[in-house]
Amino acid sequence: RWWREVGADGGGGSDEVPEWSGSGQAYAVGQRVVRDGSVYECRQAHTSQSGWAPEVVPALWLLV
Repeated sequence: RWWREVGADGGGGSDEVPEWSGSGQAYAVGQRVVRDGSVYECRQAHTSQSGWAPEVVPALWLLV
């Protein structure tokens, strides 16, 4: 499968994608999150910070 439908809540059934958190959340390479209705995939393992939102730091996140 090349894609899957993501619902308005960011969910997709059992493959639900969590909302991004800037509160010290650890993210692993390949992990996906939802931010403002867009899905992003983690490019580098890191622990989130409030200023590192996916749309702000493309070195950490890839828009899917």
